[in-house]
Amino acid sequence: MSKYLKQRKLGWYVLLPVPKELQQILGKDRTERTLRTRDKREAEKRKHAAIVSIQREWAEEVKAHNANGHPLQNTAEALMWHQEKGHATAQDTAAAFDASLEDHLDAMAKQHGRDREGHPRMPEGELQAIRRAVRTAAGKPDETLGPALDRHLDSYALAGDRAVNASTLDAKRTHCEEFIAWAGKDRSWRDVTHEEAEAYRDKLAVQKKGKGVGTLSPTSVALRLANVRGMFEWLRRKGPRTQWPPNPFEEVEPPKVTKRGAQRKRRGWTDDELSRFLRSVPSDDPQWSLVALLAYSGARREEVAALRVEDVEETSFLIRTGKRQASIRRVPVHPAVAPLMARLVETSSDGYVISGLTPGGKDKKRGHAIGKRFGHTLRALGITDTRVTLHTLRNTVVSRLKADNVPLPTLQRIVGHEETGSTEDYIGEEVPKDSAVDKDNRATLARITYGALDEYVKKTGAAVELDTKARRRKRPRAA
Repeated sequence: MSKYLKQRKLGWYVLLPVPKELQQILGKDRTERTLRTRDKREAEKRKHAAIVSIQREWAEEVKAHNANGHPLQNTAEALMWHQEKGHATAQDTAAAFDASLEDHLDAMAKQHGRDREGHPRMPEGELQAIRRAVRTAAGKPDETLGPALDRHLDSYALAGDRAVNASTLDAKRTHCEEFIAWAGKDRSWRDVTHEEAEAYRDKLAVQKKGKGVGTLSPTSVALRLANVRGMFEWLRRKGPRTQWPPNPFEEVEPPKVTKRGAQRKRRGWTDDELSRFLRSVPSDDPQWSLVALLAYSGARREEVAALRVEDVEETSFLIRTGKRQASIRRVPVHPAVAPLMARLVETSSDGYVISGLTPGGKDKKRGHAIGKRFGHTLRALGITDTRVTLHTLRNTVVSRLKADNVPLPTLQRIVGHEETGSTEDYIGEEVPKDSAVDKDNRATLARITYGALDEYVKKTGAAVELDTKARRRKRPRAA
């Protein structure tokens, strides 16, 4: 049978598979369209136009998925991506882009009218954007830094890359835009030199933080340099390998800082601080349950905030997704919070262990809003050391297990840490339930204790009634 043709009953159809890279964006794995003929020869003639039409629709859907940039530029990027991947020929790409261009020009004419020669009127900026899109569709994209960054960021959406979440993508955009503002957006990215990259590194090293207090940390500088370096690496690899220019940010690293005797930025909780929190905050406040579960598990905030009822077992709960492979694990339920976990599962109103949390932030995480409110609650209780945070409950568990001489592989399995070069079994996968390893994990975590607080948590947790109404974070009144 001819490629892409399929016969159903007496009629002929085009059946075009959706590339795996686009299936998440388009929400399907194939597109089918009738050719309205029963004659195979006629179907062969009609299929080419149908394929062009389908690919054009795919490009439009990708364009809608990625709202950034000029719509015609997005279409050109999507079509060129199809061509580069071998999903379409140059003729198909040209035909699909010409059709989109005609539609766009007609829309401009309806909006702004036509001149005496019949050409659509449009603002100068719009005309420049159309010219850039035409160059892109012709395989000669604009190489100035501004459009180059847009193409780099668009590539994540075109690839359907779910590994890069919204906040990470936003950071990439912000950091690259900061560099472009410094270097000049109308410059060709090929003209940026290694010396300029080093000068930008030195500028970042003395740059003030967002609130104007202190300078950027070496880690923050390194992240900014890595994101800009990544943009240049993507751009240079778009052409033939023999034409790849050097990456100006290659081997440009932040200056090393010696931290002799420097105080740690975070520290674990003391028994008194944890007791003050859990004995002062009402148990119907979701913060109480979140802190209790974190303090007795070493899990991350979002791992508990996003925990679903079906992932909780009698003696453990399952983390099915995470920031890295080692995060996937079976976590023991500590005896002190076992009654709380059972109670939360029994009374859940939305399928989550901690009901009623409002997703927030760019990534719509369930732990975002409650995390914002937590800092105010902590300071209101008189715990003013900024090194004590919600995340340091995890540090608390890790530190105490290490102090108790727990073997590193066991610690890794429980908290989802990943050590370079580790070959330990079950790192990054679920430990079999009730296996020897699972029993060892449960016995190990049960060694975590906060003294008399353990019994208080067990008794209070058994009767928890969550108040799922939205809570406003109280702000201090202006003097």
